[in-house]
Amino acid sequence: MLLNISNHPWKKWSDSQKDAAREQFGTVEDLIFPDIDPELDLDDVEVIAGDYLNFIQKKMESAAGEQNFAVLLAGEYTLVFRLLLLLREHNIPAYSTTSKRDVTYKPDGVKTVNFEFVAFRPYY
Repeated sequence: MLLNISNHPWKKWSDSQKDAAREQFGTVEDLIFPDIDPELDLDDVEVIAGDYLNFIQKKMESAAGEQNFAVLLAGEYTLVFRLLLLLREHNIPAYSTTSKRDVTYKPDGVKTVNFEFVAFRPYY
């Protein structure tokens, strides 16, 4: 099972990303990444990371029969970093996605960026 903690819900993933997730992890479940107030201090971010770790551990216990439990983590950098430290400390695999970035500029200056999924990459 892949627990998707990001602002990119499973239903909006490309077919190639969904296929890769199914092949590598079996199932995918979304947990929306929290909106982190930029005024929070590091202590507040650490509390949120601890809360997420507790949820992840409970989810892991309930998914004990599933193989390849892992977390896909993407979002606000300080929470990602703090949560990655906790996940690593508790031997919970965590992944990011890799993608090809295609940028086009229109004559009016509008920039369009498209990302093409390539693979899941472990953080550690």
